[in-house]
Order: sequence, then structure tokens, then C-alpha cells
Amino acid sequence: GEKVGDVLRYTSQWTLGLPRGDGVITTAMSFAGGIGWQVSMFDVARASRWEDVVTALVSNEGSRTDEVVMLFERPLSTE
Repeated sequence: GEKVGDVLRYTSQWTLGLPRGDGVITTAMSFAGGIGWQVSMFDVARASRWEDVVTALVSNEGSRTDEVVMLFERPLSTE
């Protein structure tokens, strides 16, 4: 589990976008306006505002997914 001092580095996020890939179906869907929800990893360190991090976190709502991926960094113990 998380501990005091852990730093959130990445979280999953859902955004609307065109299909990715280089296949015939993907190309056809792009021309047809086939926009849908896509998951990616949000780099917390590159966020320009705290609100962007919150938006990425809350995009993981139950209608799109049943899990949230969060990658934390923990300092190594010096003991």
C-alpha cells in the first residue's frame, strides 16, 4: 500500500479521441469520425496544474473501467 512520502508519478486516464493504429479499419473509422474513449498513462510530473492531475484521476469512472492504475515512487530506505 501507499505510505507517507510516496510520490504519485503516473495514473491511468481516459480521454476522447480518434482510433489509434495503422490498419484499414482504423483509417476508415478516423474518416468516419469514430471517436471513442481511450486509456493512457498520465505523467503527473508534466502536469502544468494540480487540476490536470485531478481530472486524470477522476476520468477513471465506473462507466469506463473497473480499475485505476497508479504508479508511485518511494524513496529507498537508508537504514
